[in-house]
Formats: sequence, structure tokens, C-alpha cells
Amino acid sequence: MMLLPGATRCPACGQPIQKQWGDQPFGPAPFQDEPPARRPLLIFFGVLAGLLIVIMLIGAAGLFVYYRTRTTENRRPVAPKKGKSGFIDKSGNFVIAAKFDEALSFGEHLAPVQTDGKWGYIDKSGAMVITPQFEEAWRFSGGLAEAKRGGKWGYINKTGTFVIQPTFDLTYAFNQGVAAVQTGTKWSFVDRQGKQAIDRQFESAHSFSESLAAVKDGGKWGFINRKGKYVIDPEFDDAGVFSEGWAAVKKAGKWFYIDQGRIEMYRRMDSDFGYEEAGPFSENLASVSEGRRWGYIDKNHQWKIQPKFDMTYSFHEGLAAVKQSGKWGWIDMTGTYVIKAEYDWAGSFSEGLAPAATSNSR
Repeated sequence: MMLLPGATRCPACGQPIQKQWGDQPFGPAPFQDEPPARRPLLIFFGVLAGLLIVIMLIGAAGLFVYYRTRTTENRRPVAPKKGKSGFIDKSGNFVIAAKFDEALSFGEHLAPVQTDGKWGYIDKSGAMVITPQFEEAWRFSGGLAEAKRGGKWGYINKTGTFVIQPTFDLTYAFNQGVAAVQTGTKWSFVDRQGKQAIDRQFESAHSFSESLAAVKDGGKWGFINRKGKYVIDPEFDDAGVFSEGWAAVKKAGKWFYIDQGRIEMYRRMDSDFGYEEAGPFSENLASVSEGRRWGYIDKNHQWKIQPKFDMTYSFHEGLAAVKQSGKWGWIDMTGTYVIKAEYDWAGSFSEGLAPAATSNSR
């Protein structure tokens, strides 16, 4: 375990650190005052404390990945789940049996599903229309879907054929005719033929939405137009996508919402206003967190559903998937459960169906 200069106690076991800069490494002071019989017990509890810290750090990293991913909702959910996945209707009934290892929401009448470690696509009858063959896959948008093969991402059509070969390290869905892709450490935008659409590269990027795309340059996020020109200068520590006229941005440790004139953010920057995390607006509500709990605000930044959930997704088709007390369900816009929280994982409704995972036989 690496110890920082100036540290006075071991982060694993809390014992005082013996400061020896010569040939001796930093570490807990020896148990000089302890009888020999107790030393093994103290060592055991020290190791146990260290393991607990490692587990907590891994968990925190997992939550960071989850929250950072869900801020834009461009990527596949990474919330852990148990059991098998299928698709339910708005009555909570499985209309496509829970028989897949994983499943994602429908897009353009097809849904990505995983079976035996490979991803394919089913139609709304549950029939497999693209044979499972991909390492990962995402929803169709504009006739194309992201798929991963040989450790690289590309884009397939609805026959499962790559029309843009898998050469990218990471991709986002096509929107407004272009897609953000990563090659090595750089991000760029390609058109539907896989050719570069904007003549510049960035440290990171999101999909275009409402004519603008969030990009990172020089360690800061801003927004560009289709010509690659900055419409909103890179001044933010993080940023989401524009949706229903607003985009979530992070500055000074808090998330705010801006319009394309940045008025709202600057009006509130000098106050205590801001959120721990923030998602995009959808159906006039946005999911935000306060006190490590998630709820929903309206466009006047008033709470419509108080923060009481462990995790949330945006509203789609009038319902939102939420996690509370370890189980997922769906609420309406009043915060009332329409489908009770009894699932191990849940996704968003699309085309009348939502993916759900359960360890129970259904």
C-alpha cells in the first residue's frame, strides 16, 4: 500500500506510522506494547480492515462509473443485477420471458440481448433476428447500432452487418447524422460512411443533441456546433447533453443547468444552488441527486419528486425506473409506484416495453 509523505496513520489499520526515510518503508509501528499472544489477532484485524477499505474504494469507483454514465444516458447501464432479463409491459407482466443474461431497451423495434456471453437482437415477439455474435451491443438509432467485436467498436445495420468497421475504442450513437468516436486518447466525429465529419479532435466528446455537442479540450468542457466552432466556451469541469433546451454542467463542484445562452447557470453561481449529480431533462423532468439520494426537478428547478431513491433513470413514456431499498420499480410523474419495486434491475420503457431482471421464475 502506498503511503503519502506526512501521513501519521496507516490508512488500512489506523496504526501510527513509523517515519523512517532510509531503507525502511513506511508502515504501521510495531506492536511493542502488545503481548505476543495478541499480535496475530491484531494483524488479522489490520488485514481485514485493509480489505474492507479496498472493497469500499471499488464500490465507490463503481458508483462513479454508474453516475458518470447515467449523466448523459448515452451508454449502457452498468448497475449490477442478478437473475435473468426479459421485457415487461406497463402492467408489470413479462411479455418476453426473462431468459436472457442481459437486455436493453428497444430502439427502432429491435432490442439488444445477451445470451451465452454474446449479444444479438430480438424483435418485439422475442424472436432472435440478429444472431448473438457481438462482445457488446447498443440500441439502434437512425438505422445503425453500435457493436463491439475483437475488442473494438463499429456500427452495424439491421442485418447485423458492419457498415462502419469496428476500429474504435469507444463510440456513441449517431444523432443528427454524426457520431462521437474514440481512437486512442482522442475523440472525433464521423459521418454515416465512417469519414471524419469535423476537422478537429478532442480529449472527450458526447453525441450531438439539439445542434450542439459537449466536448472536452484543455481539461474543460464546452459545446460546439456542426462546424466544430465553440458556441459555449470550454469552461466547465464536466457536461452532459442538451435535452429539451437544457444541459447539465458542472463547475465549482456542483451541477447546474444551462440553456444555450448560459443564463441560468450564471444567475445562480453565486448562491448555494447546485446538485451533487444531474441527468438530462426528459418529459419536462430531470433526475438529480441531493444528500446522496435521487429525485426529480422541473424546469423551474423545483422538486416535483423528493430525493428518496438510491438510483434513477429519466422518464420515458410517462414512467421512470427507480431503485429503492435494493429493488427496482417504475414510478409515474407524481412519484407513485405504478409497477412495484420487486425487480433486481430495470430499464427505461421504449415502444411500450421495458427490460427487467428478476431472480424469480416468471
